[in-house]
Amino acid sequence: MRAILFGWIVFACALPGLALGFTTEASLGWGPVDPADLNLFIGAANGALEFFRQDLGAQGDIPPLEVMDDAMCLRIGESLELGITLGLEVAVFKAETNTSGIFALGDQDYPVFLSLSLRNMRFGLLFCLPLLDQALSLGISGGIARAIVDYTGDFSYPEEEWAFAYVPPSLELQAVASSFYGTAFTRAAFGLFPGLRVYLELRGHWQPEAPLLSPEGEVDLNGDGDPDRVGFIGFWLAGGIQIEFPF
Repeated sequence: MRAILFGWIVFACALPGLALGFTTEASLGWGPVDPADLNLFIGAANGALEFFRQDLGAQGDIPPLEVMDDAMCLRIGESLELGITLGLEVAVFKAETNTSGIFALGDQDYPVFLSLSLRNMRFGLLFCLPLLDQALSLGISGGIARAIVDYTGDFSYPEEEWAFAYVPPSLELQAVASSFYGTAFTRAAFGLFPGLRVYLELRGHWQPEAPLLSPEGEVDLNGDGDPDRVGFIGFWLAGGIQIEFPF
């Protein structure tokens, strides 16, 4: 890493007249997520809760699990300004849902606890071309991605009366899906003070689906007979701040 930075600095010194410096940035973004297999599990689990309540006539109020449809993303970047911007970025977002309670059927209680969380982390390189004195920028980035799913389930039910096709698994596991990602973005920036800018950004991203693997092997939380997979594609809107240290 030191050798790379030294090479960039030598390159910068050979190009006088450019806006040179180090830039640190941080942004907070929002965008849609649709981990389809995880949402299929959520739909099946909610169907089991509804069957317990409506068809079996159990007493108790257990809220349904919320669908994972959006998330907040924190992104941090370090880059070198050489007329163009070359740097590194780290981004992470998280989505989670859970429910718990007790169903009572006859003189028997059936405790239920379901918790599902998704963390997605990215680490990659970025390239950005500043335009209009850095008021507008166009860029791309890409690298490795890692999605981590944590699930805890405890679903007690009357086996002799159960006619629903799905039973949420009673287990605890952590599974990982490793992949890569690519993004393209456009950014509008406004200078507050010399060396300090705020910006708005629209970012399109693609992270292909990859299988979820636990230490025990493939994961099938939704019970469809196929290994669960996680991937993302869509657009994010973000706002951030940049601090530039010229040299």
